[in-house]
Amino acid sequence: MRRSGPIIRASSARRLRRVAAFVVLLAALAGPGVEGAWADPIDDLREEAAQLDAELMRLHEQVDIASDEYNKAVAAANAAHAAAEAARSELAAVESETESREGELRQFAIKAYVLGGDVANLDGVLLGDATELGRRRSYLAVAAGDRDDLVDSLQLAADDLSLQRTRAEQARQRADALAAEAAERLEVGQALIDRQAELIAAADDRLTQALAEAERARIEAEAAAARATLVSQSAVTPTNPAPAPIEVTALLTNPPAARTGPAAAPAPPPPSAPAANPAAQIAVNEALAQIGVPYVYGGGSPGGGFDCSGLVQWAWAAAGYRLSHAADWQRDETHPIGVDDLQPGDLVFYGEPPSHVALYIGNDQIVNAPYTGEYVRIQSMWYSSKPMTFGRVA
Repeated sequence: MRRSGPIIRASSARRLRRVAAFVVLLAALAGPGVEGAWADPIDDLREEAAQLDAELMRLHEQVDIASDEYNKAVAAANAAHAAAEAARSELAAVESETESREGELRQFAIKAYVLGGDVANLDGVLLGDATELGRRRSYLAVAAGDRDDLVDSLQLAADDLSLQRTRAEQARQRADALAAEAAERLEVGQALIDRQAELIAAADDRLTQALAEAERARIEAEAAAARATLVSQSAVTPTNPAPAPIEVTALLTNPPAARTGPAAAPAPPPPSAPAANPAAQIAVNEALAQIGVPYVYGGGSPGGGFDCSGLVQWAWAAAGYRLSHAADWQRDETHPIGVDDLQPGDLVFYGEPPSHVALYIGNDQIVNAPYTGEYVRIQSMWYSSKPMTFGRVA
């Protein structure tokens, strides 16, 4: 029963008895009936939301793995591009050298022929000195042979480098294809996550609406019961002063708080433990400076966004340390430690092999770039159910 701000007052015993009987009946029907009617749908909606959340977490874990594989594929593609370019440059140099030597050989052959045919030009060799003339012509023949051997060697090197260039180009093409496949898997995973987020939003809306309706019904039932109590008291002792009026509208527009779930968790405290060394402190400070930067797959800079390993790579680069852009490669590049040995600046790896990484800042807190749609933030290191390992950079 909803009215525009009714005020119940005692007036006549007969009228109050009729109203009391009606309100008591309404309360008896509405109170338990409302609670029972909404319990199952709300529980079902909560179960649906929990299942959708669990599926979203599973998708995020799969995309974490795909993201790390993408970073590795990009690194491999970059290396293959560099190797192919080096092979092309080396082959071009050898081909240029071969062409130059072939030109020299042609010029030498011409000079040898000319000098060999005109003994008067052979540097002071007397016309009648046949022995010296033969020696000089033998030297020219040997020199010509040396140059010819050099050209042959250069040609063989060029053939070998041509084969290496072909293989390097093939490796580059394979690496590019793998990187494209990894990018496609990421796109598919992100599309699934986006769709799952839409389903969760719709489920949340349905749950919110159901809870609001249940709360409204509960408030109306409580108001009806309160009115019934007042009417009953007034009917028994009509000469008593009228109790304070009950404004039903106020109850409906200002329902009691904190009835539908636990309060939001407080924001995590800022880190208080200092880093063990200056380099680690620089990495921690740099990671904290990136809070609020959006998550981007493959991202590794404040302007382009960060993924998990990109954030760690950026933070430790500020301290002068070079790490790869992949979580499990970063674990290979650190010294393994136990959870009890964690210090600010250490790395926390999630999954086996690792598919996610974050930077520890003390008090069981990490700076983390979690997933698409989120931002770099501080959170508990225990947020994930994946197996955890730990590493120290310096």
